[in-house]
Amino acid sequence: MFHRSPIAARHRALIVITLGGIASFIGLTPLLRENQAPPPSELAAPDRSDTPPLSVALPLPEPALPETGAPLARPLTDAPGNEPATWQGETPVVLPLPSPPTPPRPVRELEVAAGDTLLGMLTRLGIARAEAHAAVDGLKDVYDPRRLRPGQRLEVETDAAASSIVRLEFEPNLRERIELVRIDDGAFRAQRFEKPTSVRERYVAAEVATSLHAAGVAEGVPPAVIGRLIKLFSWDVDFQRETRPGDRLAILYEEQRLGDGTTIGAGEVIYARLQVGGRTLEAFRFERDGAVEYFDREGRSLRKFLLRTPVSGARISSGYGMRRHPILGYNRMHRGVDFAAPTGTPIFAAGSGRLVRVGRFGSYGNYVRIDHGNGFETAYAHLSRFAKGMRSGRRVRQGEVIGYVGSTGRSTGPHLHFEVLKSGRQVNPLDVAQPPAESLRGDPLEAFELAIRATETRIALLATKSVAAGEPDQADASGG
Repeated sequence: MFHRSPIAARHRALIVITLGGIASFIGLTPLLRENQAPPPSELAAPDRSDTPPLSVALPLPEPALPETGAPLARPLTDAPGNEPATWQGETPVVLPLPSPPTPPRPVRELEVAAGDTLLGMLTRLGIARAEAHAAVDGLKDVYDPRRLRPGQRLEVETDAAASSIVRLEFEPNLRERIELVRIDDGAFRAQRFEKPTSVRERYVAAEVATSLHAAGVAEGVPPAVIGRLIKLFSWDVDFQRETRPGDRLAILYEEQRLGDGTTIGAGEVIYARLQVGGRTLEAFRFERDGAVEYFDREGRSLRKFLLRTPVSGARISSGYGMRRHPILGYNRMHRGVDFAAPTGTPIFAAGSGRLVRVGRFGSYGNYVRIDHGNGFETAYAHLSRFAKGMRSGRRVRQGEVIGYVGSTGRSTGPHLHFEVLKSGRQVNPLDVAQPPAESLRGDPLEAFELAIRATETRIALLATKSVAAGEPDQADASGG
């Protein structure tokens, strides 16, 4: 006979309650179905003539708490700014996925070394020899590759897959850029581009401490401009003997600049003033009949019949007169002036005229003689070599290079022996009386006087700007 425990009785009661709940739920199910909304198919079709476009609410995902994962409370949808995102019936725009970027082509920068050729530099990059030859040939239309010099830099863009050249670019000088590119038919096209430049005027005034050249360089004047100033006054000044500390110079000249302000060269000298040996010399640039000339303030041409010094940067090592000959060892007449200068220094024609002798001439070594007319001739001896094209019968212009300093013939070192002959006799080149210079008259003189006033106005403007900038000795501004 079994004993019924209280625990077993409680389990039976729970089972009865559970079975009763299930039965109640089954009985309520039909009632719930009767209270549901009818399916969409049983609804009457609405009149769509004036109904707004279809709006479909897009449910927003419920954010979850970072740690518990429980959904955050959703804001009230009827609050301003909390309306759910809706689709108004338009076809959504599908944005294409961006294509992966094209990998950049390899670009190499090359520097020309001594002995390098463009062909060799390209083949060392792995470019096929035929391809490199085609690039060199394509470049020749605008630039001779043999002119590349050590230190120049080139940029080469290649197609890594084909090991071929896509673009070659370099700057042969500060003013230009050369570009070689492959075109559609596989050939190369070369182009030369001029960099945009501007011309500005610069005015400089300085005092000579050691030399005219050093005074100009200290103020930033290019050596080429100083050389032009010396040449302008070389008819009137012996720069080896007459310049002294305390002399003064002033010069207005043009500068050529790139867009970034880099100075790439010097242009014309517009005005120059030189105070030397108690004298004041001036030079004004003036264009007449398409030719540029320089005149003093009174309209007299600075160009004289003969230059006093036919070589730049030289010193007088021996003057005209009696002297002890350095080789023969006895006194004899020295019928010229010797200018000591390094071998290869250019020698200029002292005046315009016709070459009457070019070649070897006894103890003179390599020798040139020029007939200038009016009974004047000049002679140049001990040249290392002659300038190209120098031959008897040819006409030369004053200042044209006719040869180069050397030590040929009876000579102890590199120098120019310079003679001036009048009616066949040597005279002192430093004291020779020359025909008077040309002077402006009439309408040309009136135009020149207007040019003087315009130049002085520009100088005053530049000097004023210079003082305002705290640079009392120099100024630069756009020319006007």
